[in-house]
Amino acid sequence: TVHEDRAGVEKLLCDAHTATWPSGLVHDKKGLVAALGTLYVVESLEQRDVKVALYNDDTAIVTGVEETDAKLNGKAVSTVRRFTHVWVKEKAQWKIASIHVSPIKK
Repeated sequence: TVHEDRAGVEKLLCDAHTATWPSGLVHDKKGLVAALGTLYVVESLEQRDVKVALYNDDTAIVTGVEETDAKLNGKAVSTVRRFTHVWVKEKAQWKIASIHVSPIKK
């Protein structure tokens, strides 16, 4: 699971990474990695309707829908959200520069 490989997640994120959540909370790289497995534990995550737009061979915008079962502060939560991930190529490695998610009303 994601919370068991925080080092792997950290390698995927740019140093200047930002994540913006539906609550308006914004995490930088350090804050996001720290929250995984402590405040926020992902139990399952499925993505669908994924689309990738590539720009100048070094930037990609990835959009889609994700369904997540997780624990937030120890409380079980299930969410369905639209996501946008911005990937950039740094030193020949693809990394996530930004994440933004918005809830989909059920």
